[in-house]
Amino acid sequence: MISEYAKQDIEKLRCKSLLYKRINIVVYAVIFLVLFILWIKLKVMGEDGVDYVQFLIFLTFAIAISIHVAGEKYVQVMRDFKSAYKIQFVVEILYEQFGNVDYIGIHGFSERVIQDFQLVHLANHMYSEDYLRAVYNGVIFEQSDVVIIEKERKEFPSVFFKGRMLKLSHSKEPVEDIRIFTRNFEHRVINNTIQVRGMEEALSVGADISEQTWTEDAEFNNMFDVYSANEQEVGELLTPTFRAVLGKLASRYGCIALRLTGNEAYVAIGARIDTFDCSLDEPIQYEMEEQRIIADADEIKLLIDALNGAA
Repeated sequence: MISEYAKQDIEKLRCKSLLYKRINIVVYAVIFLVLFILWIKLKVMGEDGVDYVQFLIFLTFAIAISIHVAGEKYVQVMRDFKSAYKIQFVVEILYEQFGNVDYIGIHGFSERVIQDFQLVHLANHMYSEDYLRAVYNGVIFEQSDVVIIEKERKEFPSVFFKGRMLKLSHSKEPVEDIRIFTRNFEHRVINNTIQVRGMEEALSVGADISEQTWTEDAEFNNMFDVYSANEQEVGELLTPTFRAVLGKLASRYGCIALRLTGNEAYVAIGARIDTFDCSLDEPIQYEMEEQRIIADADEIKLLIDALNGAA
């Protein structure tokens, strides 16, 4: 368990990060006010207000420098806070849940690895952190938080995906290619075709679209879209236990996708918050955070057990 000394150290960093966050907000508010006053003076005073305006421009420049300095400091302190919280608290819990834990908070999956998932249409900005590699019941898995965003100059950024991606192996017979999406999973990749809000666009490699198939479970069919050219493989893999696990994940997160190929499973789970982050605005409730982390770990275990027939 985390020591009281470590808790105090993390709390000091949290308060310091929160202070710099509030300083940034105040500085932004001040510069907005100064620019507003500058505009009013120009409107009212005309040429007589030139000297006054020059002073305000100088003040604005000084505040802009302050914003940059405060922003850089906030980023650094926030990084220190996250690092202390994860190393001194999160990693210890992960060691209790899994074997051979390798955790790197500031790094994640590379763009090439994200592309290998072939679940989400790739955009022009991808970010990943909180890389975790560990072993459960002899199965090696890798996980990372991932954000995929499309940014255009004149448009508001479009979030293609935000959540965690998980890669693991299964011991069942190798399968060709099965893809499973909750009905609300947008920007999905179906084999060599991108489907976005009902529209299909062929990739450069060709449009070899997998056929949509269904299970004998009507409730599951209402929640998920399943794509595969081999209906028999779908029936053998999507056991009642595995369907129940996918249904549980979908009920909690609302948006998940799964790709099975060979003996590998690729999973994308949408989430509004990062897996191992905590709130900056309130003191950390360690018991609640521990329960949340264990719950996340239990879901990985359930998925591995269901895929390998242990559940």
